[in-house]
Amino acid sequence: MTPRGIAEGVIAISHRNRPPRRLDVVLPDLFDHVGGIARISRATVLACHQHAARRGYRLTVHALRDTGPEFDPTYLPEPSRYRAYNGSRARLAAAVLGSAHAPGHAATVFGHVNLAALGLLFPPRLAWPPRGRYAVILHGIEVWSPLPTARRLALRAADALWPISHYTGDRAATLHGFDRARLRIIPNCLDPGFAVAEPAAAERRDDPPYFLAVTRLEPNTPKGVDHTIAAFAQAASDLPAGARLIIAGAGADHARLDRLASVLGVGDRVELAGRVSGQRLAELFRGCLAFVLPSANEGFGLVFVEAMSQARPVIAAGSGGAPEVVLDGKTGVLVDHGDVAAIARAMIDLATSPGRAARLGAAGLARVRGRFTFERYAADIAAALDHLVPGSL
Repeated sequence: MTPRGIAEGVIAISHRNRPPRRLDVVLPDLFDHVGGIARISRATVLACHQHAARRGYRLTVHALRDTGPEFDPTYLPEPSRYRAYNGSRARLAAAVLGSAHAPGHAATVFGHVNLAALGLLFPPRLAWPPRGRYAVILHGIEVWSPLPTARRLALRAADALWPISHYTGDRAATLHGFDRARLRIIPNCLDPGFAVAEPAAAERRDDPPYFLAVTRLEPNTPKGVDHTIAAFAQAASDLPAGARLIIAGAGADHARLDRLASVLGVGDRVELAGRVSGQRLAELFRGCLAFVLPSANEGFGLVFVEAMSQARPVIAAGSGGAPEVVLDGKTGVLVDHGDVAAIARAMIDLATSPGRAARLGAAGLARVRGRFTFERYAADIAAALDHLVPGSL
């Protein structure tokens, strides 16, 4: 055997005997909670699982607030790779740091900045064997204001930062002073189980028509639900007979919003549906005339993607990350946050111009199919992980 053949044989044997490198994903919650961050966290876990299988990594998913019984193998086919900590930060820290300090650690992905300070306790960069690297996913509002020192330093020390929108990345970099070269924009995606409509759906809507909003109803949040109700009341006399506004979502602001609708004279036409099942939510998206949520602080706006996936036009505020999802005049209508008159005009326009509503809906569906599928997201995550972990290819 030639010297080269001997060397290749030695390398092959060493690779077979070497334990798989570890990839940790650390999340606030995964299966026990609802909301946009929890939904995209599940997609992240599935994407990391697929990539780990291709690269031979040993994946472990850590969920701080999960209790365990809600585990769903759709997103993580190996239950043994899931750790639920029932809110115990001490146990989470021990597990994550134990993995980071043991040989064979490849990388850690922190799914929220609130957990990223653990990265400051990883082995030094010049340690031997080389320490695993870490990335932090940036969702939006949580990095748009000053952070505690440890979290700010964790962002500056991170090997990679994965904002869900250009807006979030730019705003966070300006505020916290980290190197923009480490930014890698990874837009959110539809849940892999969320069925995308066929193009013909753009022509369909329920009769009588209804506008739809989906959000948690919490006080003092700039989601624009009160503006939506006020706009609907302003537009009501110019809308088709029987037109309604349905608001899906639960929260402490439910009673106040219900009273607001009554005071504005549309209490009988505004339905606060509370928390609805996934099946019912899909039905509401499919049947609505348009989706309306003029929120001021969307880091991305995953709910806009869900509406567009059903060929529904979207009325959103032209601020935050929303304009990176909803294209004004192409897939929906962008208004200034708080401009009730503009929201009302958009409602009237879409309700009385079904051809325009259908064109916007069809364009939104095409945009989702081209940019916001899980397959595209998984490819983005795979490329980001390969970039994060040297020599992984």
